[in-house]
Amino acid sequence: MSRIFAVLGLLMVVFSGSGAEAASPFKGVFKGEAASKSFTLSLDLRGDRVNGRLLAEGEGERIVAGRREGAGVFGTLSRPGNAQYFALEMRGEAIELAIIPRNAAGEPDFDAAVRVSLRRFADEPLRFEVERSTPPLLNGTGTIDVVAFLEAYQGWEGPQVAKAVTRLEPYRAKLLSSFGVLQADIMLSACEGGLTELPPVLADKQTLGCPGLVALAAEKGSALDRAGMRQEARKQAGGLIRLIACDRGELPEEMCNDSGVALAEGLRDWTEAGAVIARYAAAPVTAVTP
Repeated sequence: MSRIFAVLGLLMVVFSGSGAEAASPFKGVFKGEAASKSFTLSLDLRGDRVNGRLLAEGEGERIVAGRREGAGVFGTLSRPGNAQYFALEMRGEAIELAIIPRNAAGEPDFDAAVRVSLRRFADEPLRFEVERSTPPLLNGTGTIDVVAFLEAYQGWEGPQVAKAVTRLEPYRAKLLSSFGVLQADIMLSACEGGLTELPPVLADKQTLGCPGLVALAAEKGSALDRAGMRQEARKQAGGLIRLIACDRGELPEEMCNDSGVALAEGLRDWTEAGAVIARYAAAPVTAVTP
């Protein structure tokens, strides 16, 4: 299958249809067509965040959590024990959903993606019970697995990220401080979500705390290429996920021979969060194809 999107964050979309659809293209209920008729996609758009549910006969329900990037949407599809990526783009009056599995490195495997075509059925999303809008990882009071967090956090609201980072399993969470852009992206999301004091696993090697970081991002305003920053954070997260999977013995040895490369590159390129924000605000960032 051909690559679905050559570059994340530069998804090109041609909108058509009524003015209401053009104003909120990623909000409402969408039903599958033809071979995809078993799919129902419910989306709610708030700012640049897109959340909802994907329901498919015989496959249960998956949580949709993503962000607008360019003219499309990219994020995660998750259910207990399984997490994938997804991308959305408009095709005339239809919406096209790409369900993208993870490769061994935890990165999007675009060539193995499945495309589903859906048409608008209703302008308002389905309403679910309030408690179901809370990410399952945040239920309870125990520690949160770092891999599960990395797979999901970019689709969460800031306060949810702020809550989660204080409960990350500390041993492997220390590795976050080896990946500068990933560390900065998590820090900024948590701080903007109301966190006032960074936990040690995020504060390591940093000169700015939450107040300074939020103030710097506000100062940069629209000049901050947040989509480019988050794309690079996803790439670094994929390398860290693979490293942890190898450390846990979850991948064959032959797939782990070069797992330390991502860590070495992260350490080589590391800069503190303030410098990361300044860099992504200085000029448009050329997106890298995963």
